[in-house]
Amino acid sequence: MNESILQALMRLFALVAYVDKKGQPSIEREVVQEYLQRQFASALVEKYLVAFEKYLAEYHPDIS
Repeated sequence: MNESILQALMRLFALVAYVDKKGQPSIEREVVQEYLQRQFASALVEKYLVAFEKYLAEYHPDIS
């Protein structure tokens, strides 16, 4: 997978993530992390988890 596709996936995952009324995501980060770990080396996993969290904060600004 190329970088633009992975960035788009992280955006999509963040966009559809469920965030409860207190602003807490449920298990989305763990699901995304597990997906990435199955596909890529640990350095890339961390890079795209950071991107996922950035997009999560962007799409769900009420997350604490």
